[in-house]
Amino acid sequence: MSTPPSAKRRRIEGDIITIKVGTGKVESLTVHESLLRARGGFFEAALKQQWREGQTREIELPEDEPDIVAAYIEWLYSGKIEPLSCKPPTPVSHGAMRGTHVTLAKIYVLAEKLGDDDACNVTIDSWVSLLCNRRGENGGLVPVPDWDAIKTIYEGTPVGSPARRFLIFLYSKGPKKRVTNLDGSAHEGYLIVPEFLLDLTCELLPDIGVKRKRLELGSIAETWYKEPRK
Repeated sequence: MSTPPSAKRRRIEGDIITIKVGTGKVESLTVHESLLRARGGFFEAALKQQWREGQTREIELPEDEPDIVAAYIEWLYSGKIEPLSCKPPTPVSHGAMRGTHVTLAKIYVLAEKLGDDDACNVTIDSWVSLLCNRRGENGGLVPVPDWDAIKTIYEGTPVGSPARRFLIFLYSKGPKKRVTNLDGSAHEGYLIVPEFLLDLTCELLPDIGVKRKRLELGSIAETWYKEPRK
C-alpha cells in the first residue's frame, strides 16, 4: 500500500502557471498555481478568471529580471532567500558581496511590488544574516550595501519603507570601518540618491559625537519587518 502524500506535498500539486519575465529575450519560469494564490495580492488578482492571465495561465513580468523572479519562486518552495554569497563558510570578495547586496535589494523590491510582506521580511533576515555571519576579504567585515543597492531600494520602495530604514541604520549606527562604501564615491552617490542623504542626515543629527558601537543586528531583525512575524 502506497504512502499518501503529506499535507505539504498536496499543497503544491495541481495546475502550473508560466511566468514570462523580461523583454526581448523573455524567459519562462513555471510555478504551482496554489503557491502563487497563497501569496494573495498581485498573483491572486492576476489569476482571477475574468483577467487574461487567469485564462491563459501565463503572467508577464516584463520589467523584472529572470534571476530575481527565480529567487522569489525558489523561496515559495524552500522558504529561503539565500543568494550564493550568503552561504557560509568561506570568505568572499567585496565585489561578490556588493553583488549580493544588489540581488537582495532587487528581491525586496520585487516582493514589495507583489505585495508579499513575508518575502520582504525573509529578505531582511537574509540581509542581516549576511552581515552578521559572513566575513569579507582577509577576514574583515562585510561591506555594507553600496550605492547600487541603495538606489535600487530607494527607487523601488515608498517613503518610510522598512528596507530604507534598514539601510539608514547600517550607515548611522555601525562602526565607521564598516561604512567604507561612502569613501571616494560619496559625493556622486548623494547626487544619485538624494533621499538617502536626507534620511541619513536626519538620523545622524541626534547622535553627533556619540561613539559608534559594534552592530548587533541578529537580535533586532524584526525592526525592519513589514509586519510582525506570525
